[in-house]
Amino acid sequence: MRLLAVFLQLVGFCTAYSQLPLNFQSYAIKLSVSKDQKFVLATKAGEVGTATGLYDTWQRIDPRSKELFGPTLEGSYFFNKDTGFVYGFIGNEKATKYNFIYHSTNGGRNWKMLDFGQSGWVDDACALDNGEAWLSVAGSGIAYTSDYGFHWNKIDIPDTKQRFASVFFNANHQGIIASLWNLMAYTTDNGSSWKYLPTPLDQKKYNKTNKSSRPEFSRVALFGNYIIAKQEDFVFYTPIDSINWIPLSNFIDFFTDGDNTALFFKTNKNTFVRSDSNFQVLHSLESDLSAYDARCKNGNLFILTASGIVELKPDNNIVKASFQTAGSETIEPYNFGYNANGFIGVRDNKIFLQKEYRGNWTYQFTLPFDVDNKGLSTWNNSILYQKGDSVFYFSLSGKMMRSTSKKQMLEDFCKAGIAQITFHRGSSGCFHSFRDVLTYSRKPDGFGLPVEQNAGSKHQEQLPENEDEISFTSVDNFLKKIPAFFETSQMSSIQDLGFTESDYQQCKKDILEFKQSLEQPEKTTKKKASKEKSTAFYFARNNLDFDRLLNMVDSIKHIDTTPLNSILLDLSEMWSTTTNFTGFSLINSKNEELSFQSSYYEPNAFYFPWTISLNGCVVTSTSMNINNFIKEVYPKFLDEKNKVAVLHTIVKRLY
Repeated sequence: MRLLAVFLQLVGFCTAYSQLPLNFQSYAIKLSVSKDQKFVLATKAGEVGTATGLYDTWQRIDPRSKELFGPTLEGSYFFNKDTGFVYGFIGNEKATKYNFIYHSTNGGRNWKMLDFGQSGWVDDACALDNGEAWLSVAGSGIAYTSDYGFHWNKIDIPDTKQRFASVFFNANHQGIIASLWNLMAYTTDNGSSWKYLPTPLDQKKYNKTNKSSRPEFSRVALFGNYIIAKQEDFVFYTPIDSINWIPLSNFIDFFTDGDNTALFFKTNKNTFVRSDSNFQVLHSLESDLSAYDARCKNGNLFILTASGIVELKPDNNIVKASFQTAGSETIEPYNFGYNANGFIGVRDNKIFLQKEYRGNWTYQFTLPFDVDNKGLSTWNNSILYQKGDSVFYFSLSGKMMRSTSKKQMLEDFCKAGIAQITFHRGSSGCFHSFRDVLTYSRKPDGFGLPVEQNAGSKHQEQLPENEDEISFTSVDNFLKKIPAFFETSQMSSIQDLGFTESDYQQCKKDILEFKQSLEQPEKTTKKKASKEKSTAFYFARNNLDFDRLLNMVDSIKHIDTTPLNSILLDLSEMWSTTTNFTGFSLINSKNEELSFQSSYYEPNAFYFPWTISLNGCVVTSTSMNINNFIKEVYPKFLDEKNKVAVLHTIVKRLY
């Protein structure tokens, strides 16, 4: 029988920790830069870090550093190296009002809570070097200061029910605010009077095929005689005196400052460009940067990455500066796992331990060779390093306990003989956790005497019935196919998935039905809307080209294995705090466990991807051999799902 192909990618046994600057725990990081290059990072989790120059030492200066979680911060602004503030959702000790910023006059070494006079979530802010700043307070108005944040006055807004989450003012006191619900207003007198403006959506500058999304603005700016806006991830500009929005289709974001010292755009290819005043590209920074945020200041663009700051200077030279932190010569260790003593990290080939949350990293030992961070993980109170087929195990004191290969490990596992087969299902979430296990033990004539065990919180789900015996032949045939799961050159093909012509035609019908649903008049009441029939295909995206979608259905029949499997490894379109799982394990006579598990909120038709683990080595696979084995020995274990739904996801990912 021909071996079906598999696709895998190496992952850590424990949670893989991506590198974050300054040992931050939140990925939602905002950058600000003062005129004299005071750099400040602020995260949603209330974390703050600063440096007084591009090559200076970075320091954590969290306003409430002794607490596990700080306030929710949306951003920061420092007028100079000494004076500035951070803003967001900051309440008093009793949390009865949220009318504060954290203000500092010594570069963030000390913070003081200052009342800005309105209670509400500060969604956005803008400021100038002369001490002026504007805070957009949800459900209230705009808080304005002209003395570096010490005192604040209220500016009324046109509609307090709107959430104006984007705000921009310049030195002439021209300002523009834009809401989460398609409302934009403009002022020439610092908010004494406002004028409503038509939006790109009002002028039908894009086709709103994503009916469920908010028509929100995420950034606005005044640039010369133009307004620039980002609405629902589309970038537009218009002359101020004659509102006619023009799309900038190659760009997905933009950056300028209150003095309009420069204008930059982020392209849909994840690169950054400098633009002139007519929105023509002057210079491109070709590097594909994985950026958390970017900020324009003094004609420069500062781009925040995981390892440091990239500066695009006015002369188009590029400067890269890594994060330098107190007590270390380079960046913080890469956090790749944990044990009972704390988090385990690596820097170069040196292993570090962090015993306390946000604490210092303590050097433990040096690995005997250079390592790729992504090949490191923790397992069974040891450190595991994988490189190609090679596997190394180290104790936490630095002793190499074992070196082997995946191929040898699998051979040794199979030689020991399979003693048990277990099938398991379960679920875990904020308020529940359970696991049901059906175990078959080795007998002279096969695997039999199934025993079911249930653990955890109460639940109604039960494992389906199955035969009392699993044959040696079925298990032995499956064991012969297992080594292919660990070969990186093997990948599933579209033919392996068994889609029929009827499946492809149904996918097209579902797309057309979704198109027709968008052409129906919108319901005016919640009662009528609740009766609307949901369509099998749904794509939460604007400006959809349905001819292109239909053509892509046909193209799937000829898709190469590499792009196909990158999609099959992530078919989920939902996220939840609840994780359900289904899987089985082979346990040998040495009590080693080879585990196959699918985790999901709602399973796809193939239960892809399968996570396979043995002695801490983990691969993810899309092999139909796994599904076929389950169907052979436990036919009712996997629920039958609609395969056309997988075609829906492939089409959307390819679009």
